[in-house]
Amino acid sequence: MQKKGKNIEPLIIITGHGYKKLHIEEKILSSINALIFDADRVSKDEFLENIKLADALIVGDTNIDKKLIDIMENCKVISEYGIGVDNIDVKAATNRKIAVLNVPGYGTGEVADQTMALLLTLARKIYFLTNLTKLKNWSYARKNTKPIYRLKGKVLGIIGFGRIGQAVAERAKSFGLKILVFDPYQNLHNLKNDYYVSTLKNIFKESDFISFHCPLTEGTVNLLDEEKYKLMKKTAYIINAARGQIINEKALLKALESKWIAGAALDVVSDFEFTEDNVLYDYFLNHDNLIIVPHTAWYSEESEVELRTRATKGVIDILLDKVPESQVN
Repeated sequence: MQKKGKNIEPLIIITGHGYKKLHIEEKILSSINALIFDADRVSKDEFLENIKLADALIVGDTNIDKKLIDIMENCKVISEYGIGVDNIDVKAATNRKIAVLNVPGYGTGEVADQTMALLLTLARKIYFLTNLTKLKNWSYARKNTKPIYRLKGKVLGIIGFGRIGQAVAERAKSFGLKILVFDPYQNLHNLKNDYYVSTLKNIFKESDFISFHCPLTEGTVNLLDEEKYKLMKKTAYIINAARGQIINEKALLKALESKWIAGAALDVVSDFEFTEDNVLYDYFLNHDNLIIVPHTAWYSEESEVELRTRATKGVIDILLDKVPESQVN
C-alpha cells in the first residue's frame, strides 16, 4: 500500500488484533483520513514492506522488536491493544522518538470477575465434578466430591494491588476471605482495615489461594518458581490472569505432579497460544485440577469496544500533537 500524498493521509498498520472487522478503528480514523493496513490479512513480506512507511501501529499479539522498529522510517506512535507492553521494545521505540501507548483499566471489572470465577471453580470443584458426571454418572461424582472446604475465613493472597488487584479484593471480601496483599510499587499504607499488607514469602506460606495481578518485568519473570511452590500449603490453589511468564511452567508441572499444591487456573500461558509444545499440555488433557482458558479474562462486548476505541484515539492524539491518555515512555 502506497501513501497517496506526503503527510496527507497517514498510514496506520493494525497487527495481531484477531478481529473479523476493523469497523471501530475505521470509523475513528476516518476523522484524519487515515489509510488503514490490516497486517493480519497479508503475508509477512507485505507487512515488512509497509511497516517502513507506517505513521502509526496499533498492536495486539505481535512482537514489535528492535529489528522491526529500526526499519520504521515514519512511525510516530505504537499503540498497544491492552495494558502490558512487554511485546514492544519500549527502549528501542524511545530511542527512535516513537511514543508507546497503552490502555490502562479498560477491562478491570472483567478480569476481576474472571479471577473470582476461576477461584470458585477450583474451590467448589466445578470443572472436576462436571467432567466426572459426564464421564461416569451422577452417583459416582457425588461419592468422589470430598474434600471441599468452606470459603469463609480462607486466605487469598493477591500479588499486585493495582486496579485489578483491588477489584479482586472487593469481590473476594464478600465471600468472607481474608485478604493478604503484596505490591512493592503501590502505596499500601492506607489500606482498608480488612486488607493486610504482607511479604511475598508470607503470602506463599499462608494463602489458600494466590492470585497474580502484577505486570511482567525483569523482577516478575518466573516469580513463581519451584522454591515458592515448596512454601505453599498442599491444599492451596494459584490463579493467574496477569502474564504467563510470571509462572515458571516447568515448576508448576512438577508442583502438580508432586502434589505440592492442589491445583491451578490460568488465563494466560508463557506463549501467545497454548499448544501441544507447552510443558503443561499433557497434564492439562488428563487432569481436572489444572484449568486453562484462552486469555479471555479481559473480554466482554463492552470492554472490547472500549479497548479498541481508546487504543485508536491515542494514535490520533499523537498524530495531531495532542497529549495522549496514557503514554508509557
